[in-house]
Amino acid sequence: MAPTFNNNLPALLPSRAQGTILLDYYFDHVNWIYHIIHKPTVRRLFDSLYTSIELGRIPDYGHLSLITTLFALSAYFCGPKSGLYFKSTEAMTHSRRWTLLAQEALSAANCLTDPTVETLQSLILMAAHMMANIGAIATLRTLSATIMHTARTMSLHTLDTPRNKKLRENTTVNHLDLEVKRRLWWHIASTDWYA
Repeated sequence: MAPTFNNNLPALLPSRAQGTILLDYYFDHVNWIYHIIHKPTVRRLFDSLYTSIELGRIPDYGHLSLITTLFALSAYFCGPKSGLYFKSTEAMTHSRRWTLLAQEALSAANCLTDPTVETLQSLILMAAHMMANIGAIATLRTLSATIMHTARTMSLHTLDTPRNKKLRENTTVNHLDLEVKRRLWWHIASTDWYA
């Protein structure tokens, strides 16, 4: 069953041009905090998402969750002189709206039973955003447990076991995918140790 936001996506999201501005702002001003995404890959996901929406197709919900999470973080962290297309006084409204859309997209993506790199990235960024800025402790605990469960479901904790390293020896390996997954796991592990 398609989520109700599907019919409204063009109204809920910024235009492609505005989305590009938000994505650039994220890369230039926020990305340095979280080292868990690959910029060229995210740009491709962004283009694919907007192309799907413009053609009236159902978007990939995992991609939608990640992109709207990045929009929410851009809006949250923008300053009065950010150069974004909305006034700084409207930033929190946009951030909350895109955070809610990201949460709905995560649910539509069925991220608990069918996790992807993008849904995990979205969960991590949401948790980091809430932990540092909103103070939603109960939500943060739930997200933290979900993140750890999701990473283990994806077997990220076994990426570099001797067995898996040996299995990769005689196969073609997507090193970019492997490195992103490695960064996700170590971000999760170090955050857990820190907390």
